[in-house]
Amino acid sequence: MRTSRAGTWTGPSGADGRRRGEGFTLIELIVVLVILGLTCAVAAPRLAGGVFEREKLRAEVNRLAAVIAHARDRTESARRGHGLALDLAENAWHLWAAARPDEAAPEAPLLSGRLPDGVAFGEVRVAGREPSEARRVELRFAPDGWVDPALITLEAAGVVHSIVVSAPAGRVATFASRVTLDAEGVVAGAP
Repeated sequence: MRTSRAGTWTGPSGADGRRRGEGFTLIELIVVLVILGLTCAVAAPRLAGGVFEREKLRAEVNRLAAVIAHARDRTESARRGHGLALDLAENAWHLWAAARPDEAAPEAPLLSGRLPDGVAFGEVRVAGREPSEARRVELRFAPDGWVDPALITLEAAGVVHSIVVSAPAGRVATFASRVTLDAEGVVAGAP
């Protein structure tokens, strides 16, 4: 039997009389790894879910902004009016071509799309147009390049992104926040 300098007993740890090494046993390490694995399995989907929804919203805002820019470019090159109908009830959009800017949308659109699950239209305002009872708003592009100013917001998981179409040239800008338009169609509240 041995004693330490402090005078306490430090008996042998192993059967062969050698002292047991400092550290953790294999069982202790396995228990800690199992606890960490369970914690990650529960927490990771919750943390990643919000990121996934925000990225899906950002991608959809960019896609809709590209469709609006395409409609503007197509109108100018074809010298033919186009319209983008936003169906707020169905979370869908339809791009169509018309002979005149005031012509109604034809039965077969040039392009159509639907917002993905979890993404919805928020506030949609087009200068001079109110949503119909069917919750449909039309953004029209005239052959001379004119387009009415518009504000389109998309929402997902409590996050809002905005698309602003400015008059008269129909320039498209996106914002990672909620913005508003004043009476003349000028952006207010942009970061």
